[in-house]
Amino acid sequence: LREREEKANRIMREAEERLKRAQKAERESQQRSEAEKEAQRKRDRESGSVPNEFMCPITMEVMKDPVIAMDGHSYERGAIQNWLQRSQKSPKTNVLLQSKLLVPNQALKSMILEWLEANQEAR
Repeated sequence: LREREEKANRIMREAEERLKRAQKAERESQQRSEAEKEAQRKRDRESGSVPNEFMCPITMEVMKDPVIAMDGHSYERGAIQNWLQRSQKSPKTNVLLQSKLLVPNQALKSMILEWLEANQEAR
């Protein structure tokens, strides 16, 4: 019985160690990803090129009032409202939308404004 308990404890410790290593690797991966994203944003600011994420997939223009549709994608509010008057499907995936609810994408709007300000200063 003692041997089984010791074996079970050893297995638990090894599992905990593997979990800690996996969590550490995940954190490092996220940090690298964030650093890469920030580096790309810096390159975009310096080059003046508009990041694709800031472009409405319907109008292909920089969004001023981005909203998230039920397909999870962001669109310019007016463009997606016009689209939804004609269709119940996503303009990006062509999948039927369960709702026409649009949620303001404040985080994206802030990033776009920050990018616009940085690029106006560079000009």
